[in-house]
Amino acid sequence: EGLLSKAMARVSSGKSSLEEKGVEDLLSHFSKSSYKAKKDPHAEVLLKQCLHLFGRDFSVSLIPNKSGELCSHYPQDIILLENDLHHPLLPGGISECVNDPKKLASMMQKAKRSRCRSRFVVPVILYQNKNICRSATLATGVEMYGRSGLDWISSLKDKVSAEMSGKNEASGNQASGSWDLHSQLKKSDIDLLKCLNVTNICDLMLEQKKVKYGMIVSSSEKADKDQSYSELTLLTMPYPGCELFVNFEAICRKTKGRVKFDWTQSFIDAELFMPTAAKQCLHSLDWSKYKNWDIVELTQNYLKLLLRLLHNGDGGLLVHCISG
Repeated sequence: EGLLSKAMARVSSGKSSLEEKGVEDLLSHFSKSSYKAKKDPHAEVLLKQCLHLFGRDFSVSLIPNKSGELCSHYPQDIILLENDLHHPLLPGGISECVNDPKKLASMMQKAKRSRCRSRFVVPVILYQNKNICRSATLATGVEMYGRSGLDWISSLKDKVSAEMSGKNEASGNQASGSWDLHSQLKKSDIDLLKCLNVTNICDLMLEQKKVKYGMIVSSSEKADKDQSYSELTLLTMPYPGCELFVNFEAICRKTKGRVKFDWTQSFIDAELFMPTAAKQCLHSLDWSKYKNWDIVELTQNYLKLLLRLLHNGDGGLLVHCISG
């Protein structure tokens, strides 16, 4: 109870209050400020604008994240699109509810530590009642246990109070299974993906696992030795990280717009891989030549493939890099 605040938005007949100046303010603010889910007047205003715009096409619910209790890098209220207002109705004039907010809020709470920086899988676009989701890559066991330990310490006071009042059943259950936390969190992550009806995972990482200063700092579905994600279609689609785009404008001027990525760098160990059925969605492309494409061609071809998979398939899509 109290987890969710419903915000059913109606299609507005008036002119949108979002203007060019508002977009400029948004870009200016977030180019200078690192976002954190704490009291931020700018973020609150922008969130209201997002709700207004989403409400034109979707029924919307909010999952509270005021102090970053789910993820400190996600919005203060996570916008959940329940169903498309313009999608054909079910027999009897009933709208199909794609995303159950109460169920998803509970599953996000359980799965949040399965991915780097607690950036769990969250739906951001609803296309033909299919979810397009974002997240970070899989966390290592070290991060999973570390974050779980910090969460345990921060909630210790509440647990002690609950035990003193006799409400210790949930705490006992959690403790009894904590020995296999790594497997539990991966299972919770997969359960969340299934609840969102995600059938394809697009991994944009250049590495099998992210290594920094000789230490593995993240994993990925493709490197999971237990093959826990084998029921889903995994697409390894290596794509340059944000480092390439720091001076992208200057590089574009120098190369006249034909920016090519250096695939020979020593840290790159991920190769393009996708099932034959996925490749056949764009059979006219020679995917073996992906390293010869410039950034524009690479981006276009990846997008074409993902859109084709989404349009032709029955399920949704998760797209992630390292940090999400």
